[in-house]
Amino acid sequence: MTLQSFPIHSGKTKKILISGASSGIGLASAEALAACGHTVYAGVRNLTKVKFQNSKITPLKMDVTIPEDISRVIDEISHSSGLDVIINNAGIVCGGPLESVGLEGVKDQFNVNVFGLYELTRQSLPLLMKSPDPLIINVSSVSGLFGSPFLGAYASSKFAVEGMSDSWRRELRKFNIPVVLLEPGPVKTPIWDKPSNINRDEGRCSVEEKYQPELDEFLEYVEREAESAIPVSELANLMIEIVESDNPKARYVINGRSFLFKLFSFLPEGFVDSLVAKGIAKRR
Repeated sequence: MTLQSFPIHSGKTKKILISGASSGIGLASAEALAACGHTVYAGVRNLTKVKFQNSKITPLKMDVTIPEDISRVIDEISHSSGLDVIINNAGIVCGGPLESVGLEGVKDQFNVNVFGLYELTRQSLPLLMKSPDPLIINVSSVSGLFGSPFLGAYASSKFAVEGMSDSWRRELRKFNIPVVLLEPGPVKTPIWDKPSNINRDEGRCSVEEKYQPELDEFLEYVEREAESAIPVSELANLMIEIVESDNPKARYVINGRSFLFKLFSFLPEGFVDSLVAKGIAKRR
């Protein structure tokens, strides 16, 4: 990654904890925020697999599915500097027909994307309540607005993130802790690089066989979408804007398609389902 020179807009430096900072949005945001002068704590699952370029980034081993990891990180931060901002970015994709993802696949999806977000937020609150300028940023997705086929487990987890964030925001208003949702469309991150994210585990092929033509079309659709995906630098720049804003918005839509997905909620379901099927099956 090539570092850019980011000016500090607000003139205030903050202490920031980012989960899932080893790649993608988390890595780009950590580097960009540190380049602006902010102190960044980067939560990663494996310290040996990532090397940050900025000395203001402190890597910390943290798996958000392990409450003890979160407790250790929060304790370490509380003894060193305090905390102003948490960015709940850690996420995974369990793709494939819902019938074949299986209960364990759905649990894995929610353990990271929902329960990990909840626990990191919950354990961070005592520190955030001591901050003069606290902030919570939750990375959601357009999948939190619209459930596409073959991403049912992922979309369900992001729908949960949307609802949980709304509740956190309303509960924490009295403490002046803003809760911000990011709703990006497709982003060029490693989370979408591997078709293996679409579940084809041995022993489930008999279930997936009946979905195979549509699944193949969906994988081709994902590849087409990747060509016009948002670069992570755009998300990193937006993250700076939100962190340094005196009055951040509750939601940041980072793709015009998000408006379209919201519009879908006012249209007949059968009509929308037909549009989705035609869009996925579209050939160049």
